[in-house]
Amino acid sequence: MNKKDDNHSILNGVCEFVNLLLKEVLDKRCDFKELFYLPGLPVMEEELIFSMTEGLNYAQSTSTLKNMWKSLLEVIKTNEVDTDSSRMTQLCYLYELNELWIFSIVITYAYRCAPKYEKSFLILQGDTKRSKPDAFLICALAHYIGIEYDVTQLITDSRIKNELFENLYDSQFCLREYVYLWLCQQDDIKLYKKGIMNIHSGVKEQSVIRSEELDWCLTVARRQLEEKIENQLIFELKGRIGAGKKFFCREVSKRLGYRLCEINISILLEKSYKELEDILQEIHFKCMVNGCLLYLNLHNCTEESSDVTRYVREILSEYTLVFIGVDPKSTIVHRLALSAHQISFKKISLKESLSLWKCIGKKYLVEESLDYEQLAGRYRLLPGAIEEVFKRAERYRFEKCMELSVNTDF
Repeated sequence: MNKKDDNHSILNGVCEFVNLLLKEVLDKRCDFKELFYLPGLPVMEEELIFSMTEGLNYAQSTSTLKNMWKSLLEVIKTNEVDTDSSRMTQLCYLYELNELWIFSIVITYAYRCAPKYEKSFLILQGDTKRSKPDAFLICALAHYIGIEYDVTQLITDSRIKNELFENLYDSQFCLREYVYLWLCQQDDIKLYKKGIMNIHSGVKEQSVIRSEELDWCLTVARRQLEEKIENQLIFELKGRIGAGKKFFCREVSKRLGYRLCEINISILLEKSYKELEDILQEIHFKCMVNGCLLYLNLHNCTEESSDVTRYVREILSEYTLVFIGVDPKSTIVHRLALSAHQISFKKISLKESLSLWKCIGKKYLVEESLDYEQLAGRYRLLPGAIEEVFKRAERYRFEKCMELSVNTDF
């Protein structure tokens, strides 16, 4: 079974389990033999009278349902987790979810998956304003199938609740849309389209550019990650646009086993501070599930603005290792009183220039006769400018339907 089929099978199993669970619960709500009671909207006269009876208890589910849950839990929660594991398994592993939280994800996934569940939750909660399962209903259903629970855990564990569930009043739970789409192996691309964030894979070819800074940065970062040091580690990368700061961070991230998530602060500033919390929750989630380190791009920002400092502070509070790309004369890191390691991106050597031309050139179809050494010696360009040369040449090739040749007259 391939990855996609396995993921689809588990999500189908989730819906089958919730179907059987709700069917049993709704069947037993006014069964006097079961002595089962769940506060909610009475749907018949007998049930209304039954709800007034003292000393009511919760019934236990059938062994079929309990076994179904145990089997589902065993498939979802495993210590052998990698990128080929089902999305539900990855989510539970990354967020270290216990059985009650996994059950909450299962219930709220089903609610997102099909509108048919809304009426069931309305009846079980007895309030037309509470169509989404709340913490008390989730715990009651958990108790029904034998899960140990603490309702205060679902209400007070704000980190998990806010990142995975929409912020709702009265402790109602609804899986966030971007979490639901990710579980379904779809990606919510709204933030990408708006230019707020972009996730970069590592560079395909290793470059010797700034090798000393790269080795030093890797040493410091590995110690931070391997020893799980809690103190925040910030690298401030100073250089003009196109100097290679992002290229450098992508290579560092790749060698550490991560991808790089770039946040464009200038575009994020267009959003209101009220929208910021939800956006940052989504960014953190996507960094978690995609295995990303964070790169804050502060170019094109008016750094003296109080919004810039406030937004940067908000973002930094959630991460232990961050790269910040700024202009050569930027003072924002100093003004924020951040303890950061500074790396300056100035002129590059001939050896580094040659490495860059070759590394970036490998991504494009070029003439065999292209003399990289001549290009590197004549045009000591930074990564952004070299990339632009090849992009222009590629556009020219498509227009003229000819093999790519590099024109450096720009």
